Amino acid sequence: DLPLEDRADWIASWMADGVEPTCIPTTCGHEKLKFEPSSLLRAYEDRAMSSCSCKLLCLRHLGEGCRSWWYLEIQDSNFDSSTGIHGHTLCRLYTDDFSFSRALPWDAP
Repeated sequence: DLPLEDRADWIASWMADGVEPTCIPTTCGHEKLKFEPSSLLRAYEDRAMSSCSCKLLCLRHLGEGCRSWWYLEIQDSNFDSSTGIHGHTLCRLYTDDFSFSRALPWDAP
């Protein structure tokens, strides 16, 4: 994930009375959708290690116009002489608002 100093500038918390304590998964974005408008603001390879880290990068660039992001995480063993699997991440920030009508169904290779 991002270094500790990069994590804490956007945090949400809440409390509910009369509710049993429970774990709530924290997710960011919509899985298996590809959204790539032509308004690329920035791209980060292997910097954001989760969709929430990518969202945080977009929030940090709101002043530059970031309005949406797309996060990709893949694992492969291509072009590697070892037998191990290694991973790659890609975080793209866009100035266009996210639109379900412009997003495409997509599975990572």
